[in-house]
Amino acid sequence: MFFSILKTLVPDAHFALQLLAFTVGGFLVGLVLRKALMALSRRMLGAVRAGTRPLRRIVAGTLFEAVARTSVFLFTGLGVVAFREFTETTAPLSEEETGALARLFWIFLICAQTIFLWHCVRLPVALVRRYASPKNKSAATLLPLLSALLKIFVVALGVLIVIRITTDTQPAEILAMLGIGGLALGLAAQDSVKNFFGSVMLIVDRPFQVGDSVDVGGGTAGTVEEVGVRSTRIRSRDGALLCIPNGDLANRTIRTVTARETIRDEFRLGLTYDTPPEKIEEALAILAELTDVPECVREGSRAPRIHFDAFGESSLDLSVVYHFASSDYAAFLRFKSALNLAILRRFAAAGIEFAFPTISVETK
Repeated sequence: MFFSILKTLVPDAHFALQLLAFTVGGFLVGLVLRKALMALSRRMLGAVRAGTRPLRRIVAGTLFEAVARTSVFLFTGLGVVAFREFTETTAPLSEEETGALARLFWIFLICAQTIFLWHCVRLPVALVRRYASPKNKSAATLLPLLSALLKIFVVALGVLIVIRITTDTQPAEILAMLGIGGLALGLAAQDSVKNFFGSVMLIVDRPFQVGDSVDVGGGTAGTVEEVGVRSTRIRSRDGALLCIPNGDLANRTIRTVTARETIRDEFRLGLTYDTPPEKIEEALAILAELTDVPECVREGSRAPRIHFDAFGESSLDLSVVYHFASSDYAAFLRFKSALNLAILRRFAAAGIEFAFPTISVETK
Protein backbone atom coordinates (compact mmCIF):
# COMPACT_ATOMS: atom_id res chain seq x y z
CA MET A 1 0.00 0.00 0.00
CA PHE A 2 0.95 3.67 -0.33
CA PHE A 3 1.23 4.05 3.42
CA SER A 4 3.91 1.37 3.49
CA ILE A 5 6.19 3.80 1.64
CA LEU A 6 5.70 6.39 4.36
CA LYS A 7 6.20 3.80 7.11
CA THR A 8 9.49 2.84 5.51
CA LEU A 9 10.74 6.43 5.50
CA VAL A 10 9.26 7.94 8.67
CA PRO A 11 10.67 5.77 11.52
CA ASP A 12 14.04 7.58 11.43
CA ALA A 13 13.29 11.21 12.36
CA HIS A 14 16.63 12.50 11.03
CA PHE A 15 16.10 10.61 7.78
CA ALA A 16 12.56 11.99 7.46
CA LEU A 17 13.65 15.59 8.11
CA GLN A 18 16.36 15.38 5.46
CA LEU A 19 13.87 13.95 2.97
CA LEU A 20 11.40 16.73 3.82
CA ALA A 21 14.09 19.39 3.33
CA PHE A 22 15.06 18.08 -0.12
CA THR A 23 11.47 17.70 -1.27
CA VAL A 24 10.50 21.17 -0.02
CA GLY A 25 13.59 22.56 -1.77
CA GLY A 26 12.56 20.88 -5.01
CA PHE A 27 8.99 22.16 -4.53
CA LEU A 28 10.21 25.77 -4.11
CA VAL A 29 12.45 25.54 -7.18
CA GLY A 30 9.52 24.17 -9.18
CA LEU A 31 7.27 26.95 -7.90
CA VAL A 32 9.70 29.66 -9.02
CA LEU A 33 10.14 28.02 -12.41
CA ARG A 34 6.37 27.69 -12.74
CA LYS A 35 5.81 31.41 -12.23
CA ALA A 36 8.51 32.27 -14.78
CA LEU A 37 7.16 29.87 -17.42
CA MET A 38 3.54 30.96 -16.83
CA ALA A 39 4.53 34.59 -17.39
CA LEU A 40 6.30 33.61 -20.62
CA SER A 41 3.29 31.54 -21.71
CA ARG A 42 0.86 34.42 -21.13
CA ARG A 43 3.15 36.71 -23.07
CA MET A 44 3.24 34.34 -26.06
CA LEU A 45 -0.49 33.68 -26.07
CA GLY A 46 -1.18 37.39 -25.71
CA ALA A 47 1.00 38.13 -28.73
CA VAL A 48 -1.16 35.85 -30.89
CA ARG A 49 -3.64 38.70 -31.25
CA ALA A 50 -0.94 40.78 -32.90
CA GLY A 51 -0.97 38.35 -35.84
CA THR A 52 2.78 37.61 -35.92
CA ARG A 53 3.40 33.88 -36.37
CA PRO A 54 0.25 32.86 -34.49
CA LEU A 55 0.73 29.12 -35.06
CA ARG A 56 4.18 29.06 -33.50
CA ARG A 57 3.07 31.23 -30.60
CA ILE A 58 -0.01 29.11 -29.85
CA VAL A 59 2.04 25.90 -29.82
CA ALA A 60 4.91 27.38 -27.82
CA GLY A 61 2.63 29.17 -25.38
CA THR A 62 0.52 26.08 -24.70
CA LEU A 63 3.58 23.84 -24.24
CA PHE A 64 5.25 26.37 -21.94
CA GLU A 65 2.09 26.48 -19.84
CA ALA A 66 1.96 22.66 -19.73
CA VAL A 67 5.60 22.47 -18.60
CA ALA A 68 4.99 25.21 -16.05
CA ARG A 69 2.06 23.32 -14.54
CA THR A 70 4.16 20.16 -14.17
CA SER A 71 7.31 21.82 -12.82
CA VAL A 72 6.23 21.68 -9.16
CA PHE A 73 5.65 17.89 -9.18
CA LEU A 74 8.69 17.30 -11.40
CA PHE A 75 11.15 19.20 -9.22
CA THR A 76 9.66 17.75 -6.03
CA GLY A 77 10.39 14.30 -7.49
CA LEU A 78 13.90 15.46 -8.41
CA GLY A 79 14.30 16.54 -4.78
CA VAL A 80 13.63 12.92 -3.78
CA VAL A 81 16.32 11.74 -6.24
CA ALA A 82 18.78 14.36 -4.93
CA PHE A 83 18.10 13.20 -1.38
CA ARG A 84 18.80 9.57 -2.32
CA GLU A 85 22.09 10.48 -4.01
CA PHE A 86 23.13 12.68 -1.08
CA THR A 87 22.25 10.04 1.52
CA GLU A 88 24.08 7.22 -0.25
CA THR A 89 27.31 9.24 -0.16
CA THR A 90 27.17 9.37 3.63
CA ALA A 91 25.37 6.15 4.65
CA PRO A 92 24.22 3.31 2.40
CA LEU A 93 20.44 2.92 2.20
CA SER A 94 18.73 -0.37 2.74
CA GLU A 95 17.03 -2.09 -0.16
CA GLU A 96 13.63 -1.32 1.35
CA GLU A 97 14.44 2.39 1.71
CA THR A 98 15.81 2.60 -1.82
CA GLY A 99 12.66 0.96 -3.21
CA ALA A 100 10.42 3.29 -1.20
CA LEU A 101 12.27 6.38 -2.49
CA ALA A 102 12.07 5.07 -6.06
CA ARG A 103 8.32 4.60 -5.72
CA LEU A 104 7.90 8.07 -4.26
CA PHE A 105 9.85 9.55 -7.17
CA TRP A 106 7.71 7.68 -9.72
CA ILE A 107 4.51 8.92 -8.06
CA PHE A 108 5.64 12.54 -8.48
CA LEU A 109 6.78 11.83 -12.04
CA ILE A 110 3.45 10.21 -13.04
CA CYS A 111 1.57 13.16 -11.54
CA ALA A 112 3.74 15.54 -13.59
CA GLN A 113 3.17 13.56 -16.78
CA THR A 114 -0.58 13.43 -16.17
CA ILE A 115 -0.77 17.20 -15.70
CA PHE A 116 1.40 17.75 -18.79
CA LEU A 117 -0.85 15.58 -20.99
CA TRP A 118 -3.97 17.19 -19.47
CA HIS A 119 -2.84 20.62 -20.66
CA CYS A 120 -1.54 19.33 -24.01
CA VAL A 121 -5.10 18.22 -24.82
CA ARG A 122 -5.97 21.92 -25.03
CA LEU A 123 -3.54 22.46 -27.93
CA PRO A 124 -5.63 20.94 -30.77
CA VAL A 125 -8.70 22.71 -29.37
CA ALA A 126 -6.90 26.07 -29.49
CA LEU A 127 -5.59 25.42 -33.02
CA VAL A 128 -8.99 24.42 -34.40
CA ARG A 129 -10.68 27.42 -32.81
CA ARG A 130 -8.03 29.66 -34.35
CA TYR A 131 -7.87 28.23 -37.87
CA ALA A 132 -11.16 26.38 -38.45
CA SER A 133 -13.58 28.03 -40.84
CA PRO A 134 -16.51 29.75 -39.11
CA LYS A 135 -18.79 27.65 -41.33
CA ASN A 136 -17.32 24.41 -39.95
CA LYS A 137 -19.66 24.08 -36.98
CA SER A 138 -18.97 20.35 -36.58
CA ALA A 139 -15.47 20.98 -35.22
CA ALA A 140 -16.74 23.51 -32.69
CA THR A 141 -19.41 21.03 -31.57
CA LEU A 142 -17.19 17.94 -31.28
CA LEU A 143 -14.04 19.48 -29.79
CA PRO A 144 -15.28 20.25 -26.25
CA LEU A 145 -16.65 16.72 -25.80
CA LEU A 146 -13.57 15.02 -27.28
CA SER A 147 -11.32 17.23 -25.17
CA ALA A 148 -13.23 16.27 -22.00
CA LEU A 149 -13.09 12.56 -22.87
CA LEU A 150 -9.33 12.73 -23.50
CA LYS A 151 -8.81 14.49 -20.16
CA ILE A 152 -10.82 11.82 -18.36
CA PHE A 153 -8.73 9.13 -20.07
CA VAL A 154 -5.46 10.84 -19.11
CA VAL A 155 -6.49 11.17 -15.46
CA ALA A 156 -7.78 7.59 -15.29
CA LEU A 157 -4.55 6.29 -16.80
CA GLY A 158 -2.47 8.28 -14.32
CA VAL A 159 -4.50 6.98 -11.38
CA LEU A 160 -4.13 3.38 -12.59
CA ILE A 161 -0.36 3.71 -12.92
CA VAL A 162 -0.06 5.25 -9.43
CA ILE A 163 -2.16 2.40 -7.99
CA ARG A 164 0.06 -0.10 -9.79
CA ILE A 165 3.23 1.49 -8.40
CA THR A 166 2.09 1.96 -4.82
CA THR A 167 0.27 -1.35 -4.27
CA ASP A 168 2.01 -3.84 -6.62
CA THR A 169 -1.47 -4.79 -7.77
CA GLN A 170 -1.66 -6.84 -10.95
CA PRO A 171 -3.49 -5.34 -13.95
CA ALA A 172 -6.23 -7.99 -13.76
CA GLU A 173 -6.91 -7.11 -10.14
CA ILE A 174 -7.02 -3.39 -11.00
CA LEU A 175 -9.54 -4.06 -13.76
CA ALA A 176 -11.66 -6.10 -11.36
CA MET A 177 -11.63 -3.26 -8.83
CA LEU A 178 -12.53 -0.80 -11.59
CA GLY A 179 -15.46 -3.00 -12.58
CA ILE A 180 -16.84 -3.04 -9.05
CA GLY A 181 -16.09 0.65 -8.59
CA GLY A 182 -17.70 1.48 -11.95
CA LEU A 183 -20.86 -0.37 -10.98
CA ALA A 184 -21.05 1.43 -7.65
CA LEU A 185 -20.33 4.77 -9.32
CA GLY A 186 -22.99 4.13 -11.96
CA LEU A 187 -25.61 3.42 -9.31
CA ALA A 188 -24.60 6.42 -7.21
CA ALA A 189 -24.38 8.86 -10.13
CA GLN A 190 -27.17 7.80 -12.45
CA ASP A 191 -27.92 11.39 -13.51
CA SER A 192 -24.28 12.02 -14.47
CA VAL A 193 -24.14 8.80 -16.51
CA LYS A 194 -27.46 9.74 -18.14
CA ASN A 195 -26.11 13.17 -19.07
CA PHE A 196 -22.91 11.67 -20.49
CA PHE A 197 -24.77 9.29 -22.78
CA GLY A 198 -27.14 12.12 -23.65
CA SER A 199 -24.17 14.16 -24.87
CA VAL A 200 -22.96 11.20 -26.94
CA MET A 201 -26.42 10.90 -28.54
CA LEU A 202 -26.46 14.62 -29.32
CA ILE A 203 -23.06 14.35 -31.01
CA VAL A 204 -24.00 11.24 -33.02
CA ASP A 205 -27.52 12.36 -33.98
CA ARG A 206 -26.43 16.00 -34.53
CA PRO A 207 -29.81 17.74 -34.23
CA PHE A 208 -27.88 21.00 -33.96
CA GLN A 209 -24.36 22.38 -33.97
CA VAL A 210 -22.55 25.15 -32.14
CA GLY A 211 -23.79 28.48 -33.45
CA ASP A 212 -27.26 27.21 -34.42
CA SER A 213 -30.44 28.90 -33.23
CA VAL A 214 -32.68 26.35 -31.54
CA ASP A 215 -35.99 26.08 -29.73
CA VAL A 216 -36.03 23.18 -27.28
CA GLY A 217 -39.50 23.74 -25.85
CA GLY A 218 -40.60 25.01 -22.49
CA GLY A 219 -39.99 28.59 -23.59
CA THR A 220 -36.27 27.86 -24.04
CA ALA A 221 -34.79 29.26 -27.26
CA GLY A 222 -31.48 30.79 -28.23
CA THR A 223 -28.07 30.13 -29.77
CA VAL A 224 -26.01 27.03 -28.93
CA GLU A 225 -22.63 28.03 -27.50
CA GLU A 226 -21.18 24.71 -26.32
CA VAL A 227 -22.04 21.02 -26.10
CA GLY A 228 -20.26 19.68 -23.01
CA VAL A 229 -20.04 16.31 -21.31
CA ARG A 230 -22.76 17.11 -18.77
CA SER A 231 -24.78 19.95 -20.26
CA THR A 232 -25.37 22.11 -23.32
CA ARG A 233 -25.05 25.88 -23.03
CA ILE A 234 -27.59 28.00 -24.87
CA ARG A 235 -27.48 31.81 -24.99
CA SER A 236 -31.09 32.98 -24.83
CA ARG A 237 -32.39 35.93 -26.82
CA ASP A 238 -32.31 38.17 -23.75
CA GLY A 239 -28.60 37.37 -23.20
CA ALA A 240 -28.95 34.87 -20.35
CA LEU A 241 -26.81 31.72 -20.41
CA LEU A 242 -28.89 28.55 -20.02
CA CYS A 243 -27.27 25.22 -19.05
CA ILE A 244 -29.52 22.26 -19.91
CA PRO A 245 -28.51 18.71 -18.85
CA ASN A 246 -27.84 16.61 -21.93
CA GLY A 247 -29.89 13.70 -20.59
CA ASP A 248 -32.93 15.97 -20.49
CA LEU A 249 -32.15 17.69 -23.79
CA ALA A 250 -31.76 14.41 -25.70
CA ASN A 251 -35.38 13.52 -24.83
CA ARG A 252 -36.85 16.85 -25.93
CA THR A 253 -38.32 17.87 -29.27
CA ILE A 254 -35.64 20.14 -30.71
CA ARG A 255 -36.54 22.72 -33.34
CA THR A 256 -33.40 23.87 -35.14
CA VAL A 257 -34.30 27.28 -36.53
CA THR A 258 -31.01 27.72 -38.39
CA ALA A 259 -31.60 24.52 -40.41
CA ARG A 260 -34.64 25.91 -42.18
CA GLU A 261 -34.18 26.94 -45.81
CA THR A 262 -36.98 29.50 -45.87
CA ILE A 263 -39.08 31.48 -43.39
CA ARG A 264 -42.83 31.02 -43.61
CA ASP A 265 -45.05 34.01 -42.90
CA GLU A 266 -48.83 34.17 -42.74
CA PHE A 267 -51.11 37.11 -42.04
CA ARG A 268 -54.72 38.23 -42.61
CA LEU A 269 -56.10 41.55 -43.76
CA GLY A 270 -59.65 42.66 -42.98
CA LEU A 271 -61.53 44.94 -45.41
CA THR A 272 -64.72 46.80 -44.64
CA TYR A 273 -68.04 45.16 -45.51
CA ASP A 274 -68.91 47.94 -47.94
CA THR A 275 -65.93 47.01 -50.14
CA PRO A 276 -67.25 46.01 -53.60
CA PRO A 277 -66.11 42.72 -55.22
CA GLU A 278 -64.06 44.64 -57.78
CA LYS A 279 -61.99 46.25 -55.03
CA ILE A 280 -61.49 42.88 -53.35
CA GLU A 281 -60.15 41.50 -56.62
CA GLU A 282 -57.90 44.54 -56.95
CA ALA A 283 -56.63 43.99 -53.39
CA LEU A 284 -55.82 40.36 -54.18
CA ALA A 285 -53.99 41.46 -57.33
CA ILE A 286 -51.95 44.03 -55.35
CA LEU A 287 -50.96 41.41 -52.76
CA ALA A 288 -50.00 38.93 -55.51
CA GLU A 289 -47.85 41.58 -57.20
CA LEU A 290 -46.09 42.57 -53.97
CA THR A 291 -45.20 38.94 -53.16
CA ASP A 292 -44.11 38.10 -56.71
CA VAL A 293 -40.54 39.26 -56.01
CA PRO A 294 -37.14 37.50 -55.79
CA GLU A 295 -37.25 37.69 -51.99
CA CYS A 296 -40.19 35.25 -51.96
CA VAL A 297 -40.29 31.64 -53.14
CA ARG A 298 -42.40 31.77 -56.32
CA GLU A 299 -42.51 28.12 -57.43
CA GLY A 300 -43.69 24.78 -56.08
CA SER A 301 -45.58 24.16 -52.87
CA ARG A 302 -44.02 27.21 -51.22
CA ALA A 303 -45.29 29.72 -53.76
CA PRO A 304 -47.41 32.58 -52.31
CA ARG A 305 -51.06 31.67 -51.59
CA ILE A 306 -53.38 34.68 -51.57
CA HIS A 307 -57.16 34.34 -51.41
CA PHE A 308 -60.43 35.74 -50.06
CA ASP A 309 -60.64 33.62 -46.95
CA ALA A 310 -63.77 34.33 -44.96
CA PHE A 311 -66.60 36.62 -43.94
CA GLY A 312 -65.49 37.77 -40.52
CA GLU A 313 -67.59 39.28 -37.78
CA SER A 314 -66.67 42.80 -38.81
CA SER A 315 -64.51 42.39 -41.92
CA LEU A 316 -63.98 40.63 -45.21
CA ASP A 317 -60.83 38.61 -44.53
CA LEU A 318 -58.00 38.16 -47.02
CA SER A 319 -55.34 35.51 -46.28
CA VAL A 320 -51.68 35.79 -47.34
CA VAL A 321 -49.14 32.96 -47.00
CA TYR A 322 -45.63 33.23 -48.44
CA HIS A 323 -42.11 31.91 -47.85
CA PHE A 324 -39.16 34.26 -47.55
CA ALA A 325 -36.38 32.79 -49.69
CA SER A 326 -33.68 32.86 -46.98
CA SER A 327 -33.10 31.73 -43.40
CA ASP A 328 -31.67 35.14 -42.44
CA TYR A 329 -34.16 36.36 -39.85
CA ALA A 330 -32.88 39.94 -39.84
CA ALA A 331 -33.31 40.14 -43.63
CA PHE A 332 -36.80 38.66 -43.26
CA LEU A 333 -37.80 41.36 -40.78
CA ARG A 334 -36.57 44.07 -43.14
CA PHE A 335 -38.54 42.58 -46.02
CA LYS A 336 -41.68 42.19 -43.90
CA SER A 337 -41.50 45.82 -42.82
CA ALA A 338 -41.09 46.97 -46.43
CA LEU A 339 -43.98 44.74 -47.54
CA ASN A 340 -46.32 46.14 -44.90
CA LEU A 341 -45.49 49.70 -45.87
CA ALA A 342 -46.04 48.88 -49.55
CA ILE A 343 -49.46 47.34 -48.75
CA LEU A 344 -50.50 50.48 -46.85
CA ARG A 345 -49.47 52.77 -49.71
CA ARG A 346 -51.04 50.68 -52.48
CA PHE A 347 -54.32 50.14 -50.62
CA ALA A 348 -54.56 53.83 -49.76
CA ALA A 349 -53.92 54.81 -53.40
CA ALA A 350 -56.60 52.34 -54.56
CA GLY A 351 -59.15 53.55 -52.02
CA ILE A 352 -59.31 50.20 -50.21
CA GLU A 353 -60.12 50.58 -46.52
CA PHE A 354 -59.14 48.30 -43.66
CA ALA A 355 -61.82 47.19 -41.25
CA PHE A 356 -61.67 47.33 -37.48
CA PRO A 357 -63.88 45.63 -34.88
CA THR A 358 -67.25 47.36 -34.77
CA ILE A 359 -70.52 46.78 -32.93
CA SER A 360 -73.86 48.01 -34.26
CA VAL A 361 -76.42 48.89 -31.59
CA GLU A 362 -80.05 49.28 -32.64
CA THR A 363 -82.32 51.20 -30.30
CA LYS A 364 -86.09 51.27 -30.45
